Amino acid sequence: MDSGLSAGGFYGMRVRGIRLAGFCVLAGALSLSACKPTYQTKLESPALTTAPESKEIRLDFDQIHSDVVDALNDDGYDFVKDLDLSGDNEKKEFLIRIEIMENVSEEALDLFLSELMKAVGNAARTQDFRYSEPDNENFGGVFEKYGVRIVIRQSGSADREIEVKAGESFPFSPSN
Repeated sequence: MDSGLSAGGFYGMRVRGIRLAGFCVLAGALSLSACKPTYQTKLESPALTTAPESKEIRLDFDQIHSDVVDALNDDGYDFVKDLDLSGDNEKKEFLIRIEIMENVSEEALDLFLSELMKAVGNAARTQDFRYSEPDNENFGGVFEKYGVRIVIRQSGSADREIEVKAGESFPFSPSN
């Protein structure tokens, strides 16, 4: 009953069989992973969805007020006692009422007004991306469509009123 295989020969064939099976499993796994689809996309800047120019987007003045107060809260304008921002979408106008302490310099007030208008421009742009961002040249695209009326009060009496119609320039610089 000699089959011609010794004990070592049987063991050698068994090892070769295991190696062959391992090689087949490895080759099968590699071939399957080579067929796997890739899910990478080209790196492109995302396209923002903006409303068509003809679509009217009404500004939420309560939200703009909150955003502006949050933006200016930590900027050290301690001379500002009260700030109220409202508006009218029909008239296309912002109304800003500011109460300040006495003896505030014109430079400090102009700096505050500049930062205030930039904050309003940013807050409006958050609601409608069609408006350009404020920069050192202008206060933002919202002021091309909306006018601004600013009432500055000191000690309860009207001290100064600034009115800027839509598209007009402001009496203070955005580069402050």
